[in-house]
Amino acid sequence: MAESLAKWIMDKRVLLNVLSGNYEPNSLRQCAAALKDDLERGSAPVHLILDMTRLSHLPADLREPLHQMSPLANAAMLMGWTFGLTQQPTTRLFSLQVARLMGSTLVPVDTLTEALDILKRVDPQVQQHLDGQTV
Repeated sequence: MAESLAKWIMDKRVLLNVLSGNYEPNSLRQCAAALKDDLERGSAPVHLILDMTRLSHLPADLREPLHQMSPLANAAMLMGWTFGLTQQPTTRLFSLQVARLMGSTLVPVDTLTEALDILKRVDPQVQQHLDGQTV
């Protein structure tokens, strides 16, 4: 069963969402709805780091999993940068499609540190908040 764990790295501005477990349609839909709720509680623009390194068994045909992510449709008004953390090609393609569904552009990264380094360069508030902190 897929599970989602969300953590604000910077209160209401930078959200780390970790998806883990095996793909199941209903649980993935619940994860998407929870993520949308978190984004709506944030202060736009919300930067999202989507960690899918622990998500497994996505089917080769991504139409069904993308359909389950439909609660995220048109979240662009809430979004800042979106980062996809995964090394698996199928999961990376899935994250690109989820970002497109949200109306956002995905930046693929290999580590959380890489995503945070990019955010520090492009958003001065994030840099000011995160400098000297350990995530």
